[in-house]
Amino acid sequence: MLTTALSEKILLYVCGFGILQGSFLAGLLYFHRNSNKQINRFLALYVFATPLIMALPFFLRIMGWQNSYFVQPVALLPGPFLYLYLRSFKEHISWKKSIPHLIPFVVFFILSYINLTAWAKRFPNEKELPVGLLHDPVSIVLQYMKPVQQVIYFIMARRILKLYRQSAKHLFAQSRGRPEQGGRHRRRGPRRSRHGLQAGLNR
Repeated sequence: MLTTALSEKILLYVCGFGILQGSFLAGLLYFHRNSNKQINRFLALYVFATPLIMALPFFLRIMGWQNSYFVQPVALLPGPFLYLYLRSFKEHISWKKSIPHLIPFVVFFILSYINLTAWAKRFPNEKELPVGLLHDPVSIVLQYMKPVQQVIYFIMARRILKLYRQSAKHLFAQSRGRPEQGGRHRRRGPRRSRHGLQAGLNR
């Protein structure tokens, strides 16, 4: 019991420090005077949501599985925030454009609330997750919804990075080609002047 209590306290300090650090860094990214708030707001939200995911097991232990619908949907936030952050470099992302990416979060919250409330009425004093809840079809769908959504946004974010890389290579190739063309024009100029000088001497 003493070892369990000590490990829980250590976990509490680690989770608290991670959340505090994430909150401080997110605030620094957004409220810095040289910060581009149109872009960094999504990065700040991403930085803030990531420590919350790491602390989910501890929150579940403190709040109980009956009230875990408050924290379980948080795992669906970093993917959209990272994707919107990358997109905001090329276009202005308004909140209207952001709302569709938060629909999975809302759907997950509603389904999780309905499912956990129903099971909490059947097992109000149960501290551990009921075995039936783990095998419930709705619970299985919700658990698979997290990794599927993360993989989808990983692919979308990677595609944007590839487009940025291609455009950067294209701009770099153009910047290298322009001086060469200018140098060619400058080289042709003296040749023409020499031909003109020779023609004037022959006359």
